[in-house]
Amino acid sequence: MDEERYTLSSLIRKLLTIQDKIKEFYEKAAKESEVKLSNLFSLFYKEYEEINKKLIEAMERTITEFVLEPIYNLKIGHHINNVMEIISNKDISNHEKAKHIEKEIMTLYDNISDKIKNLSPEISNLLANENKKARLRLEKLKNFYS
Repeated sequence: MDEERYTLSSLIRKLLTIQDKIKEFYEKAAKESEVKLSNLFSLFYKEYEEINKKLIEAMERTITEFVLEPIYNLKIGHHINNVMEIISNKDISNHEKAKHIEKEIMTLYDNISDKIKNLSPEISNLLANENKKARLRLEKLKNFYS
């Protein structure tokens, strides 16, 4: 099996790409869902817009020499593939998809945050905070039909 290797820059670009796919999912799901769930999905869409903006701003402040240092053993490809499979799965509801997506993104944020804390404490902290927000989104989704 090939070892995953990223620079900080390529890692953040990969994360931005998957978050854009999640935003697209929430935007589409909001249009297809009942009003209350639609409002929740619209809120999640906006949250992903905000994290992407924050990540881009943090990357612009990151020192260039750290961007080129390789980061090994992230093992995030599996989680990214899972998100893409969840989004494209026609057999489960958008509500269930959202729960699975938030679980995967929590794992991604956690893994990445831990691996980059010495390279970019700012981005690491940002992702740790976003992990907490993903946990809150997941709780909202779990409690939605309660």
